[in-house]
Amino acid sequence: MQEIFRINPYIREVNQKVNDMPAAELNDYRLTDIEEPTDEMLSVIMKEMCEEAVRKSREANKRYFDELKKDNIEYLHKWENRIYKS
Repeated sequence: MQEIFRINPYIREVNQKVNDMPAAELNDYRLTDIEEPTDEMLSVIMKEMCEEAVRKSREANKRYFDELKKDNIEYLHKWENRIYKS
């Protein structure tokens, strides 16, 4: 895959550590003010949040346009009935 942007070597290293991180270690971590997350944990958390935000945005967008289409069809049917019943 061709890289569009040059990636900082530090970011590349963190991403590799994230991919190697056991899921149990990440699942055991809880965000609190007592313990700071490691860069790897924070990267995984942010990646998961981003994926969830994108998924929810797509779902909301689909619902919006489905509703818009439904409302448009109802509106057109009302006008058809008004025009052709007159």
